[in-house]
Parts: sequence; C-alpha cells; structure tokens
Amino acid sequence: MDSQANPPDPNAPPPLNGYYVQVAAVSKREDAEALVAALKKKQYAAFATNTPADRLFHVQVGPFADIKDAEGTRAKLVSDGYNPILKK
Repeated sequence: MDSQANPPDPNAPPPLNGYYVQVAAVSKREDAEALVAALKKKQYAAFATNTPADRLFHVQVGPFADIKDAEGTRAKLVSDGYNPILKK
C-alpha cells in the first residue's frame, strides 16, 4: 500500500541538495499557488511543495548551492515584506 496520501505536484521541482528560503507554510493549495504566482512576478524562483507528514503547503524559493546566495535572497524577501526562513 502506498503511504503517500497525495501524489507529488508536477509543477514542483524535484528535490535537490542545497539551500532553500521558505516564505510560508499554508494549509490551502490555493493560498500556496497565489503566493507562488506573486513571488514569480517579482522574479523569484518560487514553488510550493507538500508532505503528508504535516499536511501543509510549503512555499519556497531556490534551490541555492551556496548559503550566501540563499541568505541574499532571504534578505531581499525581507525587504519585500516577507518573513522567510532558511532551510537545507
């Protein structure tokens, strides 16, 4: 029996090694999609992903191979009014 409740989102990039900047974790797919669209309009490489473990849609930007690049993007997101966190 498959333990995944939801199939992976075909629009989400494959998981890669590196750093990500998480902008939000929301409970509704529609909210995640709206935020991704808004971030993409600002030229961020945004996507939403979800895991059955927490049932939230995580809106992230990345991946970044270098932590300095991730920190730079995080600072730009802060100046744009978001409260992002770094994730590896």
